[in-house]
Amino acid sequence: MKSATYLTTFLLLLLTPIAVYGEKRDSVQFGHDIVVEAGDEIGDAVCFACSIRVRGPLNGDAVALWGNIEISATVSGDAVAIGGDIRLTPGATVGGDAVAVAGKVERDAEANLGGESVSLPGLGKYILLGLLAMATCNVLLVALGYLIMGGQRVGVLESTVREHAGLSLLTGIAVMIATVVLLVIASMVGPLTPILAVVIALAGLITVLIGYTGMSCRLGKILTRGGDSLGAVCLGALLITLLQFVPFFGVFFCLIFALLATGSAALSGYGKAPDWLPNQFATKQPVPPPSRPHGTS
Repeated sequence: MKSATYLTTFLLLLLTPIAVYGEKRDSVQFGHDIVVEAGDEIGDAVCFACSIRVRGPLNGDAVALWGNIEISATVSGDAVAIGGDIRLTPGATVGGDAVAVAGKVERDAEANLGGESVSLPGLGKYILLGLLAMATCNVLLVALGYLIMGGQRVGVLESTVREHAGLSLLTGIAVMIATVVLLVIASMVGPLTPILAVVIALAGLITVLIGYTGMSCRLGKILTRGGDSLGAVCLGALLITLLQFVPFFGVFFCLIFALLATGSAALSGYGKAPDWLPNQFATKQPVPPPSRPHGTS
């Protein structure tokens, strides 16, 4: 279903500041309803834990996560609600699909729908239960990581993700390869194999947890435009969980997040400095001795 592709695209809008999406202004909100009035020039409307009311033309898609969508004007793209209902009033027009997961689509006889109307109330309940369980676990783990490391180290991890995302990804790949090699070597040492395997696995889990805390801080700062607070970190963890549940693309997000988390933790020395690892391999120039003034021995 093409709606899944659209949904993935719109969720990615949450990862970027809102001001750069072209000529038409997109609206992305968290916890604050979006109301599209006549005369507004809005492309896509993405609402997280809030609802969307379309009273004027929307030149894109309407996506509500844990919220409702009410359309009384024209939506040129799709309308997707997860954890909410979609209501098409008389005179409403949706150019694409209307999809409600853990909700229903209510369509007036005089409303126009160019694509399909899909309601998944039963499936959505199971998805939301799994999402809630995973989100709770992720938030608790990230909060624990924040409390153990402290705001300063978490801030360094956030800076590493922000300033060195590409290098963090490459470092994460290198760490993953090194971990596999170590596990293979550990399997050849006889009686010590179980102990070494447990040590390597614990080291990997701690590294990923520390990196996830920094990534959660990064996403939380984007959403709240705030600092390195525990609330922002928990909010970022919720968004990471949500992205991992995106149909078809969740596995891809899981892999990318895991590599970024591992790489940023290793690159920063677990929150010491954004470029801590490169500095360990940098060649230190010898300091020349102070010159003696002329005429002295």
